[in-house]
Amino acid sequence: MKIEKPFAVIEDKYILLDKKAVFSLDLYNMDKDYFLVLDVYPINKPSHPTRHPGWFRFDTDEKNNLSFNIKFINKKILLESADDLTVTESWISQTACENDIFPLSIRIVIRKKINNEIAFETSIICYKNDNDYIEHKKYFELPQSIINEYIPTQLIIPKQLKVCIILKNFYDNDAIGYFVWEMYSLLKTQGIEANIYTVNCDDKFRAFANHVTDLLMDKELSIDDTILVYNYSIKDDYLDDIMHLPYKKIVYFHGITNPEALRVFDAELAEECKIGLDELYKINTFDFIMVNSKHTRAVYLDSLKRYNENLADISEEATDEELEFIGEKVDIDVKKIKVIPPVLTSQKLWDNVQSDGQFGKSLSAMGDILLFVGRMFPHKKIEDILSVFHELLKINPNAVLALVGGMHNSYQKYLKYKIDQLDETEKERILFLQQVSRNQLKSAYQASKVFITLSEDEGFCVPVLEAMRFHIPIIAKKISTSAADELLNKAGKLVVDNNFISIAEEINKLMKNDDYRNKIIEYQDKRLLDFYDEKLSVKFMDALLGVYYKNENIN
Repeated sequence: MKIEKPFAVIEDKYILLDKKAVFSLDLYNMDKDYFLVLDVYPINKPSHPTRHPGWFRFDTDEKNNLSFNIKFINKKILLESADDLTVTESWISQTACENDIFPLSIRIVIRKKINNEIAFETSIICYKNDNDYIEHKKYFELPQSIINEYIPTQLIIPKQLKVCIILKNFYDNDAIGYFVWEMYSLLKTQGIEANIYTVNCDDKFRAFANHVTDLLMDKELSIDDTILVYNYSIKDDYLDDIMHLPYKKIVYFHGITNPEALRVFDAELAEECKIGLDELYKINTFDFIMVNSKHTRAVYLDSLKRYNENLADISEEATDEELEFIGEKVDIDVKKIKVIPPVLTSQKLWDNVQSDGQFGKSLSAMGDILLFVGRMFPHKKIEDILSVFHELLKINPNAVLALVGGMHNSYQKYLKYKIDQLDETEKERILFLQQVSRNQLKSAYQASKVFITLSEDEGFCVPVLEAMRFHIPIIAKKISTSAADELLNKAGKLVVDNNFISIAEEINKLMKNDDYRNKIIEYQDKRLLDFYDEKLSVKFMDALLGVYYKNENIN
């Protein structure tokens, strides 16, 4: 496979400081225009400079097969070349504490000399010893006892099958990253060899995930017995390379955020979303296409209209038969497009998460909790939730707004400006909870009276499903660019405009009227049955094995 940019392949998955603290790199496409940096950070709460042990620059010249040794001596990290490669520049902290900085992430960065641009980045994790690695692995490898050993698929699972799961960004507390982790766990418990390949990865996952270039360079995989499951949600520089791999290929399309909703706050991210949408038609070459909702399916089919004028407008509610009729007119095999929600093991996972009792009690003691969960990006319209909460406090001064999730930097400044306009008593009743554990998140759901999302762009909206599972009445926005109302399907309460006073009155009714509240929850509980873990796991496995066996009749 021909890759144009410089990149590195790491021979080791991780290293141990008390044993062989050596790792090897094979560098490709490196020349005098690039240099190598090894940048060291602790996995847990990395920060600069207080928790930054050091960095080391090497000008590799003609050497492309390199080995490095890591040492920790007198509270200092040292990285030495085993090939007598000179450190041309470095910075080393003099006060690194062993118990504080391990496990370490050694970030391998290839930069362009002319402008310092990052051309490639990956990392390898260094643990103090085997015990530290095993403890870390427990957070990633799901105990088989949580999931049934086998799911009742009618198809035989071949022992030789290997599944390569690919995603651009593998981040913690991200819906796509969490779905990939569920997929990986499900496949492993079915006895299938599964590996994750990614470009950008949280350090806490790196020891258990490979860089996508490792897949592109792999010559050992069987063409007949390998399936790629590629998760698409944004521009990906490796898409064309992945498309041309000779294996059976499934794409899971999660949807792409509308670029115009992001452009004011993040022009670069908006452009990546735009390119992702522009290149969406390419996934039609895959053997099977999974989408997370009918809404996302419509986004995909709409993208094909730019490349085939014979494709008529397609409703989100189009049946499979209607799609098949349309597909006969154009070069689209609609039988290979299936809606499979991104829900495989999550209910069982939540059942096995222990609540943080003290955290939950603290929240409940503050008042009637109105909860939002999700990444706080511009399209989520947090400012509208703040406006609703402003009106809610006028009729329920005991209300508290809890906003849970990571926040986009520029958008955070805008929200801070909005909150600065409020009086002090109102500010005190708004909680930004950006770094919470799953134990705390479960407690936040359990302590809340109402869940709200006024997002204007959702491919699926996992937090809505989680709120249903914790029996919280849901307020969501009905808008053509969001699948939240499709997910609810006449359950919950939908709003169609920004009448913040009316929305606040509805929330207060749900908080104070138990009979009304319980009726809404009853409808939501019935809808929840459509997202039963085992049901959707079987659907996913049947689709996966159908591609393996080239069976077009898998439902």
